[in-house]
Amino acid sequence: MRQNLTSPLRKARQAAGLSQSQLAGQLGVSKSAISAWEAGLEFPQAARLAGIERALAPHFDLGRYAEFAEQMARVA
Repeated sequence: MRQNLTSPLRKARQAAGLSQSQLAGQLGVSKSAISAWEAGLEFPQAARLAGIERALAPHFDLGRYAEFAEQMARVA
């Protein structure tokens, strides 16, 4: 079931035309952190969300990402 949920973070990153490495560089995190966030294996700390919103504006919707996180928590 986890595979059927597409991360809003991934969609926003792709819409912004950024690779995982590019976004990681902008946020000061590793590419593996971005990958884990997109897969729903881990989630960014609240302090990182503002940076994600800035980097992916206007494509990132925090509300959708919160819904995704809740769904992932239910199937975990």
